[in-house]
Amino acid sequence: MSADKVFSEVYNVVVALGEEYKTRIAADVWETIEKERNLDYSPFIDENKPLDEQDISMEAINMIALLYRDYWCDTDEKKEKFAAMLQVNEKKLQETLDAATTTRELMKLLKEKQ
Repeated sequence: MSADKVFSEVYNVVVALGEEYKTRIAADVWETIEKERNLDYSPFIDENKPLDEQDISMEAINMIALLYRDYWCDTDEKKEKFAAMLQVNEKKLQETLDAATTTRELMKLLKEKQ
């Protein structure tokens, strides 16, 4: 997916979250998101669905995770919980990669995880 579409997805998610989340992002970071997004691409964000059920790219989800870590985790406890969750996810990914002995098996395993 092109970078401008990723920025559009991130922009729409943050807008859906509301002004409180937008204002907590550093001004220069938010300006970059606004400037770099594709104005012709406006993905729909369903505010009643979790992020992983939205029709957005993994790149956008990763960028939102960084925004969460850098701007929305307002306590050390939240940052530690988030870091622990990322480690668990990384371990699961590594287990999936270790289980696959061929590219075909890896693709099948990844597809099953979706």
